[in-house]
Amino acid sequence: MIEIKRAMYEDMEQIIAIIEEAKEYLKLNNIDQWQNNYPNKNTIAQDIMMNEAYIVYLDQIPCAYFMLSYQKESSYDEVIEGAWSNNE
Repeated sequence: MIEIKRAMYEDMEQIIAIIEEAKEYLKLNNIDQWQNNYPNKNTIAQDIMMNEAYIVYLDQIPCAYFMLSYQKESSYDEVIEGAWSNNE
């Protein structure tokens, strides 16, 4: 059974484990996303504080983390020739 629950501060250890596994996967596949200390505990804590952090459970085992925000992010305002103007 799949469940999605809002993450709490006490979930931080599980979230970090999921993020670190994802970072390693990306690195092994030569994808530079998340290789510069992002996301980290501070960004995840902020996501939790803003009630935008979620954990996906499969049969009660945490297997994924995501952040869902309805806030506008200026990095996505303009796409030029198939690329964002801000690569950060």
